[in-house]
Amino acid sequence: MRGYTLQELMLVMLLGVLITASGMPLVRRAMTELEDKDLVQLLSIVISLVHRDFEQSTSYAGVSTANLVSRVPSQWVLDPSTLRHPLGGTLTVSVDAADSGRFVLSLAVQREDTCERAVMSSWPLFDLIRVDGVNIKTQAMQVPPGATQLAAACSPGAHQIQLVGE
Repeated sequence: MRGYTLQELMLVMLLGVLITASGMPLVRRAMTELEDKDLVQLLSIVISLVHRDFEQSTSYAGVSTANLVSRVPSQWVLDPSTLRHPLGGTLTVSVDAADSGRFVLSLAVQREDTCERAVMSSWPLFDLIRVDGVNIKTQAMQVPPGATQLAAACSPGAHQIQLVGE
């Protein structure tokens, strides 16, 4: 049995590094798409639970995260009164302070890329989207934001995204 030369070992290690390096972006992209899909699924579940609970009412007064925790899949439950979302933050549910006929899902995000992904993933589900209190989507602004507007709204740092539903 012959031994391997240092050159042969280095070649095998180099091939391993190259294969790993070329595969990482594909894995990262697949994970990002999966997280975005999971976010949309979670938001859809919460929306349907809120609508079911308040279908006979003209007001969402009384809606809260704590009322929904027991009915959301356990993978999204952080503790008995807190939901977490797939982009690495918390999700809270409340009545809209300006209009009790609307509810608000608030997503806490820590990075600009997760802020942008949360806005774009939730775009088709809500008529009103705010980032740190600034309207990104309204009844009058239904076109998705451009890269510049999205980058300005989702600057580096933590953000609070409010998704307002009726």
